Amino acid sequence: MVAAGVDMWNFKKKDRRKGYTVENLTVITSMTGLEAESNFHMIPCSMHALAGPMIPKVFLAHHLIWESRNEELAELLRDLAALISEMQRIFSQVRKLMKREV
Repeated sequence: MVAAGVDMWNFKKKDRRKGYTVENLTVITSMTGLEAESNFHMIPCSMHALAGPMIPKVFLAHHLIWESRNEELAELLRDLAALISEMQRIFSQVRKLMKREV
């Protein structure tokens, strides 16, 4: 419950027109006021925002398999692979984002 409170319920967009990226998110309440602290919490927040729309689709995978809807299943798997790649890209920024002020 603490992670959800600090990461997912404690953020705002810097620019409402832009997406839920680490660069466009910041914490509302901070213990230190440092950008590194904000980044620490906004990395998982942006990853959750990215994964959210995929969750209901993944739960349909067994129907696609059962009904031999192979093209739709292949598309779902491609979308999932792209999501995982994007999450890896976001997570790969951790060292760079944390070294700014720490």
